[in-house]
Amino acid sequence: KQQLLFELVQVGYDEHRRWVHEALQSAGDDPLAQVRAMTEAHVLVHLAYPDLAKVTSREARALNPDDRARLSAVLAGTERMLLDVVERGVQLGVLQCDQPRLAASAIGAMGVRAAEWWTPDGAFTAEQVADAYAHYAVKLLT
Repeated sequence: KQQLLFELVQVGYDEHRRWVHEALQSAGDDPLAQVRAMTEAHVLVHLAYPDLAKVTSREARALNPDDRARLSAVLAGTERMLLDVVERGVQLGVLQCDQPRLAASAIGAMGVRAAEWWTPDGAFTAEQVADAYAHYAVKLLT
């Protein structure tokens, strides 16, 4: 069971990192555009794979310490991408944020939580949710 859980969480973290990294690469140099794109990708990947997102967010802590540490490094790298953008935006005066780490954590929580409530047959499309959450992320930082 441990190996299967490890592989599922690894797939989830790797796919999440890929989506967020591609969004960052395609957003240009503007920190606002980068935050928007990264948040959209973050939310969309959680809504594209909601069951996988739930497993990774709920069950990763059940991994043995070595596997948890290996995967935590992947997650930390993805989180660092957003934190770097926020910190750079603050330095440039484009973003306003006293606590970049807390802001990045709040943005991260959006996608995780969206996977809990969103359904494809609900009132909003995945794209509508991602667009709204990206708007909220930008508002949080401006």
